[in-house]
Amino acid sequence: MDAKNLVTQADSEGFAFDSLESVRNKLLDLTSRNTLLNYRHPTASCVRVIESCPDHTAQTLIDDKTLTFEPIPEPTEEKLIEAGYCELDAETGQQIVSGFPTAEQWAKHLGHNTPYELSDTTNSNNTLQTLRYSSKLEAVLGKLRSKARTAIEESGANILYLGIGFLEWYESRDSDKKRLAPLFTIPVKLERSNHTGRKNTYCYTLSIKDDGILTNLSLKEKLKHDFGLILPEIDEDTIPSVYFDTIQNALLNQQPSWRIKKYISLTLLNFTKQAMYLDLDPSNWPAGASIKDHPIIAEFFSSTGKEGVDILLQLGRCRIPITGALLSCEFTQVSASTLQPQGTYINSTDFTFPLPEGRP
Repeated sequence: MDAKNLVTQADSEGFAFDSLESVRNKLLDLTSRNTLLNYRHPTASCVRVIESCPDHTAQTLIDDKTLTFEPIPEPTEEKLIEAGYCELDAETGQQIVSGFPTAEQWAKHLGHNTPYELSDTTNSNNTLQTLRYSSKLEAVLGKLRSKARTAIEESGANILYLGIGFLEWYESRDSDKKRLAPLFTIPVKLERSNHTGRKNTYCYTLSIKDDGILTNLSLKEKLKHDFGLILPEIDEDTIPSVYFDTIQNALLNQQPSWRIKKYISLTLLNFTKQAMYLDLDPSNWPAGASIKDHPIIAEFFSSTGKEGVDILLQLGRCRIPITGALLSCEFTQVSASTLQPQGTYINSTDFTFPLPEGRP
């Protein structure tokens, strides 16, 4: 149902679809603070990958296979001497160290292809090669695993994604500030081995979560609102290279300064507001179960129009037990939390209602 028909229906049936749309729009942050529009690859909470094929990486996960993170092996004293990073003093016999190489420097010495920009002809194995020594890689992966597990335990929301491909874009033709927005995001879970390996560090593996690959709706709305461009949707059978070609035709031909950067990064991203944005879309509700017929929704979006939204925003905290899936939301900040199993609650700030048929 298009916006014109919604307005007509609001006039004839007393349901304020425009007010509902106002609340929906508040759920998507279209500012540079949103990591779905402006991802910065923070060193402490992100792991970047080299020497991997985007399509192979994605297909491996989609096929329910695992990927293993690989560190750069730390150089031994003998290797450092061979590479010229330290030498022995002829008189004292002591080592003279000229500097310990960074993981990237040592990776280059070992013959690794170190740029983060990937191609379809790079290695097609089941490893994710990083530019970190084992101890630092384990520290970051352990932190990511802990944060992801905590998010699921406390809110039921997955926040761990393998981002494949990022749109490098500018907010205007005159801007020189590059923004990176993730394009092909796969929900994943990170597992740690029960035994230690080299240097008493754990082995970490990555596998897909059955949450579905999501289109970046924040980016879609931003491009539509500011540039009049439509970001293509990701369907179940799409692979990264095909999706990137579609974006090339739909976006980059109109914005020649924009680029698709074929990066692969393990990231923390929050799509929960996006899930609620979709749940509140009247077109996602089947015939015979219209959103306007739901008694709780109707209470807030009746013929009072904007006043109904004000009531919803001012209430801020309400807890309404229902049957069906649970959507938790604290409306004082208009921020969605997550979906929870039937019959459970997160805390006293829950606002709940059944989801449209077919939503996860």
